[in-house]
Amino acid sequence: MELEKVSSATRRDRATIDDSRDDRVREQYTVVTAADVDPAKVARRWFVEDYGFGARYLRDMTIRWINLGRASGRGTGRSVAGEEINAPLFRVCAACGHQDTSTHKNNVTEHRPWCPNRRAAAETTRSVALSRTLRTEGLVLRLPTSVTLGDRYAVPSLAAALLLGLRERIGGDPDHLAVATIVDPTPDPSDTNEQALLLHDVVPGGTGYLAELAAPGIVWEILHRAWQIVRDCECRHEERLACHRCLLPFAQPYGEKWVSRATAERHLREILLSGDRSGSQEVPATMSWTCTEEDARSFDPESHLEQRFRAVLAERLEAVGASVAEQPTSAGNRWIIRVAGRVWTLEPQELALGSKPDFILRCEQPGIPEVVIFTDGWRFHASPTVNRLADDAQKREVLRLDDRIVLGVTWQDLELPAGSITAPLWYNESGRGAVVQAAGGALKPALVDLISRGPIDFLLHWLQQPDPDGLARVADWLPMLAVGPTTSTFALPEGRSLVQAAADLLDGKSFTPTAGGFSGAWAHRIDTLVLAARITDPATMTTEIVALLDDRDTGVGEEHAEAWREWLRLSNLLALRQSPTTISVHSLAATTAAPAPPTAPSAAAEEWSDIYEDATDNERLVIDIVWWAQAPEPVIGFETQDGVPLSISWPDRRVVLDLNLEAAELTELTESGWTVVPADTDTIRETFSTAKERA
Repeated sequence: MELEKVSSATRRDRATIDDSRDDRVREQYTVVTAADVDPAKVARRWFVEDYGFGARYLRDMTIRWINLGRASGRGTGRSVAGEEINAPLFRVCAACGHQDTSTHKNNVTEHRPWCPNRRAAAETTRSVALSRTLRTEGLVLRLPTSVTLGDRYAVPSLAAALLLGLRERIGGDPDHLAVATIVDPTPDPSDTNEQALLLHDVVPGGTGYLAELAAPGIVWEILHRAWQIVRDCECRHEERLACHRCLLPFAQPYGEKWVSRATAERHLREILLSGDRSGSQEVPATMSWTCTEEDARSFDPESHLEQRFRAVLAERLEAVGASVAEQPTSAGNRWIIRVAGRVWTLEPQELALGSKPDFILRCEQPGIPEVVIFTDGWRFHASPTVNRLADDAQKREVLRLDDRIVLGVTWQDLELPAGSITAPLWYNESGRGAVVQAAGGALKPALVDLISRGPIDFLLHWLQQPDPDGLARVADWLPMLAVGPTTSTFALPEGRSLVQAAADLLDGKSFTPTAGGFSGAWAHRIDTLVLAARITDPATMTTEIVALLDDRDTGVGEEHAEAWREWLRLSNLLALRQSPTTISVHSLAATTAAPAPPTAPSAAAEEWSDIYEDATDNERLVIDIVWWAQAPEPVIGFETQDGVPLSISWPDRRVVLDLNLEAAELTELTESGWTVVPADTDTIRETFSTAKERA
């Protein structure tokens, strides 16, 4: 129902203010902005090449605000302006339009004095939405999926940042301009509609001011200035989301709790750098975008895995009744999860023993291992153009040796419905009962079920019922669950380890079969993956297992992606296993009979014995990484003149490793001229590329 005339009628007793409350009762309503982005009326458009950010300027567009009722009310789900929304609507009398508040009951107080239905026995109502319309000019700024997916702080924070940048440009508050959140429609049904910010004139017909702002260089300057302010705002040291000096003056009504300085800084930086999220590239002082008029939308799921993981996990957590509180940080939103009487923290982008996983899941309860989560895209890890399989195997083995659960998640895992059963090709369900019986009741059925479930189901189970001992027992007995009626065993050649035998199988070699039973080893070949196992102690049924993936050029094509995903699944299932385990790749099998880093840690301990003796266990693991990177000998426990304690550093070169430094410490070190480097082999080697000899 379009708003044309406004009048008010209320009873004196409802309008009277008394002392029962300190403040007036404020009601919130669900208001949706629907913008008519007509391609025929687009006067100018541009898009950042190979990135999802772009703009379209419309000299004439229609904007509608639709009020769907109280935000706390319950109603039917409706699709409005590209969004699925709970819409209770307004129930009003069909004759006089007065709001009806009591269902299935007619009351004289719910009608105007002249209403013919005032004293009727039954009520006659209609449910309506209220709307108002404005025709004006607008600038539609499309936001990339990498910014909006899985981050509820992103759009409100960027909307406030846009107005902040406008204030800086025009030298005062942009009172004649407003920002709304809309869906940028696409005519192609195969493409997804992206979220966008609509910067529009509040004057009917427009003032023409937005025509000047539609240029790419102007938009870049506005966003760059906003980024500088939120980057340097003092509230970054005050442990609050935002403040009056940066974004709060521009937050939408009732939206202050979703406006974050750290979120705006992170996403503005990504937009200004055309999607770079590595953190190593500096934001230039002048525009670096390469713009085109071609609207080429290309959605690559694997490039948004981290955000998709957040969205899927949030949905699944809500389904089991968990509560999730988000805390924006410079690295992403930290989650505080409360479920089944425990409190968990999901920390994004935190360094861990030379690796930088996408997330680390920690429980406040002592004795529960951390879950280190990698959202892996085939194209960025196991493709012919980017083959990081050996590096992944080495770094993740370091984490497993530290008794952490390493969990790999792919896009296909996120597409699985809750509770989906997808049994591995090597798994023998028919032999499950015999294995459970042989284990003497040590295997819990719910944990064995996880063999046929995805990593998200594993996380949900772990969050509600963490059982490290039970998980370790399933991993120890897993090789026996790979034995089927047709499984044949073979004898290991003398002097060959099980790892080397698995590599021989990938090379096409065969071995002499044994007479039967478990006197030899057994193996499954799944394309470019070999799962091999053998019993090392028949008395205790202790086994050795090898999951070896072919990482040679002939084994990493797209046709072999399923084998890579099965390798990740095996890696997930073998978490916390106590018996001999190797999760590796072919290129490492020639010199690796058991899981080991590329160079023995004892070399660092021997050459750098002084610092090695003084270091903690965690620091020793990092020192080994420094040694492998061929860097100079570091200093342990140095303290700067400003009093910042540094775990591992090179004071003469003003280089320090980022071992969980606080945000304030990082800022202080950077401003003092220090180079902060992650504890990553490649990055350390690159930093000290000119130093060929150890100090």
